[in-house]
Amino acid sequence: ISGPQGYGERQYLPAERALPYTIRFENPADAAANPSEIRIVSQIDPGLSPRSFRLGDLQLGDITIKVPGGRSNFQGDFDLRNSRGYVLRVSAGIDATTATATWLLQAIDPATGELVRDPARGLLPPNVANGQGLGSVGYTVTSAFGLEANREIRASARVLFNTAAPIDTPELVQYLDVNAPQTTLALERIGSADYGVRWSANDGTGGSGVRHTTVYVAKDGGDWAIWLRQSTDSQAVFNGEAGHSYEFVAVSTDNAGNQERPASVAKLPDDGT
Repeated sequence: ISGPQGYGERQYLPAERALPYTIRFENPADAAANPSEIRIVSQIDPGLSPRSFRLGDLQLGDITIKVPGGRSNFQGDFDLRNSRGYVLRVSAGIDATTATATWLLQAIDPATGELVRDPARGLLPPNVANGQGLGSVGYTVTSAFGLEANREIRASARVLFNTAAPIDTPELVQYLDVNAPQTTLALERIGSADYGVRWSANDGTGGSGVRHTTVYVAKDGGDWAIWLRQSTDSQAVFNGEAGHSYEFVAVSTDNAGNQERPASVAKLPDDGT
């Protein structure tokens, strides 16, 4: 199982973002048969919200099944009789009460309506070349609400081919940085129209640390505009025009990707974070 790109040694991840995960599996090159049924089971960590779970696409060798966006559950039959000799039956989704995600992939014999019995006609051939014996499923999930700071989250999966013994993936351990930085800003008037602007951002104890700060300015009560984009400095001089008034706000982003949301400002231009 692989997850989102985290920051630093603890692999910090942002809160309130859709985090992508992929579970990969393989029919070994020395396998004696193609499985007619593959089941993948993954327990969603309590730090993640099962109600935010959304399915991604799935892959079986050179077969790609596109799952419609925004689905937490999906079922479908795909007629592969001409190319594979079976109907691919897909049943995937999450049980929100147990936070268990399950994918059931089956090769159905169109003549009997049951699982294919021919070991040469199953879902995945032995993976001897070109990735024909590789498969994957994907999903996204968002952090739960009300977590303590810097919550550890774990991800793993279990894969079962037919009635063979299950195979467990290695466990992926990362941390949620649940708090955005907080920024304080100070102004000092220099001359008639210039301002010395200073800011300081804090990401809290044990957080991923401040990545950068974007400073916005509004002239004469108008719309906010970016003055300094993603700055790693802590001060600068703003050159204004005589006879006009200016307001400033500073918004910081931490290394995990959490961006501050100032309560006093309704909407700010996107700084591209």
